[in-house]
Amino acid sequence: MPAHPLARPQVLLGLGLAAAVLLVLVLARGLVPLSVPGMRTTAHPPCDQLPSDAAVERAIHTHRDTVRRLIAIGADVSVRADQPCDGAERDRAVLRIGYRYDGSGSAVRDVITRADGFGVPVVIERD
Repeated sequence: MPAHPLARPQVLLGLGLAAAVLLVLVLARGLVPLSVPGMRTTAHPPCDQLPSDAAVERAIHTHRDTVRRLIAIGADVSVRADQPCDGAERDRAVLRIGYRYDGSGSAVRDVITRADGFGVPVVIERD
């Protein structure tokens, strides 16, 4: 009895190679999030275009009602100035809103879309 066509080493090698190529393409297109410890994955404007840390702190103070609404979502929500840049621009900042749970993330986005804005770049990230 002849061997099953898929049992041939050439077919198995071809299938393995095709799977490897597909995996590389998926990862390259960003369809599978790849998280590396210590690597930031959040997009923000170029560092030289970010406001100062002091300006972000002022925005948090000026818009404290919106900050209170965000924090009231749950204990897993945080609002703070975050310095995403190194070197000469390490004093530049974004307003970072962090959350842990999917429901909180949805609620954060709802508050942000209804608010007047902070006047500084805002980054919403799952912690």
